[in-house]
Amino acid sequence: MSLGSALGLSSGKKVCYAFVALGDIAQEAMLPAVKHTGNSEVVAFVTSDPERARRIGEQYGMTDSYGYERGGWK
Repeated sequence: MSLGSALGLSSGKKVCYAFVALGDIAQEAMLPAVKHTGNSEVVAFVTSDPERARRIGEQYGMTDSYGYERGGWK
């Protein structure tokens, strides 16, 4: 049974993920795994490094990024 079926997502809906911190584990294991599934998408990052968020976000189709501060860094 696929994860999508187990979660009742066989109707084409996607599982959305937000990542808190973008260290080695996120970049080398978790993000590629989510991208590989086909039924999932990365929708948000929480990080204090705007350049890292932009760079990694481009790889996953994310166009907007915001920081911790009010107003953030878009």
